[in-house]
Amino acid sequence: VLDYQDSTYYPYVLQANMETIHFYRNHPSVIFWSIANESYWNKEFAQVEVYVKKADPTRPHTFHDQAYGGFNNQGSTAPISNIHYPGPDGYKVAAKSDRPMVYGEYCHLNVYNRSELVTDPGVRSDWALALSPTWENMYKTDGVLGGSIWSGIDDIFQLPNGDAVGYGPWGPIDGWRRPKPEYWDMKKIYSPIRVQTDRLSPAKELVIHLENRYTYTNFNELQLNWKYGDEQGVSFASIKPGESGQIRIPIMNPDQANELYLSFTDPRGFIADEYIIPVGKQVQNELPELQPLTTQLKKASDRYRITGKNFICEVSRTTGQILSLKQGKQEILNGGPWLMALPLNGGGCYPNHNANTPLFNDICTEWKPTEIDAAKVGDDVIVTVKGSYKEFEGSYKLTVNAAGKLSVSYSFNALADVNPRQWGLVFEAPATFNKTFWRRDGLWSVYPEDHISRPVGEADLFYSGLPSHLNPRVEPTWSWSLDYNELGSNDFRSTRRNIWYAGLTNAAGNKVTAVSDGKQHWRSWLEKDRIRFLVADFVTAGNEMFLSSYYAPFRKPLKAGDNISGAIVLHTN
Repeated sequence: VLDYQDSTYYPYVLQANMETIHFYRNHPSVIFWSIANESYWNKEFAQVEVYVKKADPTRPHTFHDQAYGGFNNQGSTAPISNIHYPGPDGYKVAAKSDRPMVYGEYCHLNVYNRSELVTDPGVRSDWALALSPTWENMYKTDGVLGGSIWSGIDDIFQLPNGDAVGYGPWGPIDGWRRPKPEYWDMKKIYSPIRVQTDRLSPAKELVIHLENRYTYTNFNELQLNWKYGDEQGVSFASIKPGESGQIRIPIMNPDQANELYLSFTDPRGFIADEYIIPVGKQVQNELPELQPLTTQLKKASDRYRITGKNFICEVSRTTGQILSLKQGKQEILNGGPWLMALPLNGGGCYPNHNANTPLFNDICTEWKPTEIDAAKVGDDVIVTVKGSYKEFEGSYKLTVNAAGKLSVSYSFNALADVNPRQWGLVFEAPATFNKTFWRRDGLWSVYPEDHISRPVGEADLFYSGLPSHLNPRVEPTWSWSLDYNELGSNDFRSTRRNIWYAGLTNAAGNKVTAVSDGKQHWRSWLEKDRIRFLVADFVTAGNEMFLSSYYAPFRKPLKAGDNISGAIVLHTN
């Protein structure tokens, strides 16, 4: 282990600072100098500081201490204090500091939870749940100058033998400079334009509250384009930097639409931000109710046959699970429900990225039913199942109607402690159901068309026009969301939080749709020769160790005996 107090290293540290300052001193983008990165302060660094002050008296400097906590602030006299990975309460430390403070590194992206990332790219969008409140506290704390997210670009090195090493994909852009999901989250969180109005009621005049977070630009220098149904226009608002105000938009026909689109064009000519504000009832989030049809039940030795007009659903009398559900001749479901309570899966702080990181996508194991019964109740058939997995015990009830409606309520108690990332029920559909679709509440109201977290969209299992094998040494000509592994494309297999509805469809237009209330979540993937999908009643952010303190309020660790439950509604046609 190197001794940080060994004066032998002083000439090298001094030389590094000399070369840096003399080489870059005329760059206008240099705001202040850094004497070192994640090092211990000592008398040699104090001597280097004397040189730095004389070499460029026009700029201040900082010293990046080892890390937050006991390694930090070991006597550094740099005029700008510096901490790395301060956690969600770092701003409180900054507020008490006698020097201005910068977060030299903070809130780095998911990287060490490698199996979670290769299984579910939707974990990446959860990073905003850490960055957003952190930036809000930084912005509102006078002592904080700002911070640097680590890292800018993925840290992956492709070796000649095909292996990949490094820390991993923790950049908001990848090695080919393609934006990843976090890039848009970062842009929205750092945006100087804040629309503080969440929703509106239909009216002849729509009043929108705004906050100006520009440092020098008045909002009257921006061009605000708006659109409401067939009506559109341009508005301006005079709001000084750091202040809040309003804009008022006249509407001729309030009943013609239920969304107001806003676009803000920066004086330099680019669109700085966009918003969609819901106005009145959002009828597009609702699907029509299915009118019940008479449904019949027949009991064979090994299965229940539930039938109706152009409808057959077969449920195993051995497992209590769906064998097949058909509308006409088209099979729409051929498996499930299975309980999934997928544990959080993290990793240590090591540069051990591996191109062959294993997937982690297990449903509960060793299902043993203890009771299976079916009965006709009104127009429906209800199948009641009790049993246990290795991890949980409990029951579920399938309510089946020939109109194509399948309702599943479940309740299970944990048999061992587990800290889950997702829980819910998993079903299977034929591999021909290779397109997913959804409508959901997004963290942001506007996303790029190829963003995995866009509020409304559809995604292919595999996109056409891509090579059969992704060569990491060949520059891709497609967006990041189209990349794929054995589970499907990034776009197809990402968790969609807070769905109003989501589902699968095939080329003939047959569908299975999970109908919800904006509080459930959807994820689909290829499982060998079938498509599986999860309708989850609980989802939390991934198990990235550096973000654990940010995500702690969102966790629901279970102790043995704790209950999980939910109700899922599927429409098939």
